[in-house]
Amino acid sequence: MEINATLIVQSILFLLLLTWLSRFLFQPFLQLFDAREKCIDGARLEAAELQQTAQKKLELVEDRIRVAQKEARQVLLDLKAEGLQYQRLILDAARHEAKLKSQVAEAELAKEVVRVDEKLRQEVPALSRLALDRILEAEYATGLSGSNFEKMESRSA
Repeated sequence: MEINATLIVQSILFLLLLTWLSRFLFQPFLQLFDAREKCIDGARLEAAELQQTAQKKLELVEDRIRVAQKEARQVLLDLKAEGLQYQRLILDAARHEAKLKSQVAEAELAKEVVRVDEKLRQEVPALSRLALDRILEAEYATGLSGSNFEKMESRSA
């Protein structure tokens, strides 16, 4: 194989073309790819930082929610206790009032019983006389038989 001038000229042209392409085409492409990669890496880092920030904020919000729920439960328990205490006070007052009314009613009833008893004691003779008169009238109206009449005489004797 012979080395002639065309091969040398082609090699020189090839090296010149390679140098020129390297300088004006390959280098800008490589710089563009590097810049793109740096941009993507920066976006990834920024996204990771944003995600961490969002996670921290979420944890903070969840902590606040837990604290608020705990406070709400405590307020609810306090309100229930206060309500029960108020209920006890109302029930105690109602029981006391009912007891007083019951005592007053019992006293009035006892007075009424005494009054009615006295009135009945005063009316017993009159009522006895009236009952006896009615019994005698009924016996007389039905007609007394001899045996019944004899029984009545024996009773009065």
